[in-house]
Amino acid sequence: MLAEKVHRVLRVIEFNQTLKDLPKFWDWLYEKKLPQLTRESMCAPKCRISTKVINCKLCREVKVNCWTMKTCWPKMLDLQESVFLILGLSAGSILIGFVTLIFESRNLRAKTEKGVK
Repeated sequence: MLAEKVHRVLRVIEFNQTLKDLPKFWDWLYEKKLPQLTRESMCAPKCRISTKVINCKLCREVKVNCWTMKTCWPKMLDLQESVFLILGLSAGSILIGFVTLIFESRNLRAKTEKGVK
């Protein structure tokens, strides 16, 4: 896909016989497209455990581990953080339940003592 895009842009530059658009294309390629394609290939669902990528410095295909969920989507919670959040909320609701139970039992006791007298 990337090779097709590069080829098309280079053909347009060849037809126009000007290199003025090359710096804009090059910036777009390195700032936008390559990071997007890297993220797509190194993150789930495309990447499972490991994947093969081309190392441009070595001109070799290299097997690398996929990126973690936190690297791919930094704003999303991972499994461990989600479990801690659920446990914390559950503990908080149980604590509020106990406080409410104690308060209501004291209220009920006070009403029954007033009714007996």
